[in-house]
Amino acid sequence: MIEIKNLTKIFTSSDESKIVTALKNINLTIEDGEIYGIIGTSGAGKSTLVRCINLLEKPTSGQVLIDGKDLTKLTASEMRRERQKIGMIFQHFNLLWSRTVSGNIAFPLEIAGCPKQEMDKRVSELLELVGLTDKADAYPSQLSGGQKQRVGIARALANHPKVLLSDEATSALDPETTASILELLKTINKELGVTIVVITHEMSVIKEICDRVSVIEKAEIVETGTTVELFTNPKTDIARRFINSVVKTSLPAGFNEKVLSGLLVRLTFIGESAEKPVLSQLVRKFNVDANVLLGSIDNLKDTTFGTLTVELQGNESSIKQGIAFLKDKGIKVEVIQE
Repeated sequence: MIEIKNLTKIFTSSDESKIVTALKNINLTIEDGEIYGIIGTSGAGKSTLVRCINLLEKPTSGQVLIDGKDLTKLTASEMRRERQKIGMIFQHFNLLWSRTVSGNIAFPLEIAGCPKQEMDKRVSELLELVGLTDKADAYPSQLSGGQKQRVGIARALANHPKVLLSDEATSALDPETTASILELLKTINKELGVTIVVITHEMSVIKEICDRVSVIEKAEIVETGTTVELFTNPKTDIARRFINSVVKTSLPAGFNEKVLSGLLVRLTFIGESAEKPVLSQLVRKFNVDANVLLGSIDNLKDTTFGTLTVELQGNESSIKQGIAFLKDKGIKVEVIQE
């Protein structure tokens, strides 16, 4: 388990003329075996936060505990040993260009003093895991971006870490390659039980692989919950904007006033409710007209998730009964405009 308690990070210029609070009173708990997302815009503090987890940046105040051990209180030598349990994947790969793929993966094992026979065996295992067995003797300059990131992932796993930190690991990749890297991370999480912390500005990444998520804005955590909770009931404007970047839920500006005469509602379907013909049942059972204006269906990791923006027309009593019927079926109903 990772526990971050009252963590603050302040950067001060050398002449102390400028002070920047990069993180302010951060509190997070990340359970063993989770894929946990931290999302924010550029400059929000998310990369500083991930670097504080493995103490590449030392917090100004607060605690970082992994399995109850406070990393901020360790000596330099103790911290070096603890970092072997925390792998890190970087946005721009950070590979050693003079080393082969095998040499890059072996590098942290060499530093840890791993015997050669054991090291060769581990490198072979990791090459197979990330699908690069045929690239063992290639150099980074001969690899695609996705292959380079797979090398970075294998290297991060070399010392059997319990925690894997991913700092914008897919932001430099095309969508197809991003999808394959996210599938690899899901496999690693499931098969190896590694806790993964994903730092990103892309809501599509959160949607695809994360169990829980925190939203960071202006150095502070402003919202935390399961991925399903965040998508179905966002509490902050920043969360809504992130969600709207991957799931369009807003009608064009001015559309409501120009076109609509009925009750405008947004319906959110989760899990089994997304697979049932409840809207057609509503129309037949309550004699309510339903004009579908906007809709989408997708997956949040392993959960089906859908939204519909609908105009309901009919007498007031029938519409109220219809809304109660939808809620009884497990559908969230949000009135946008009466």
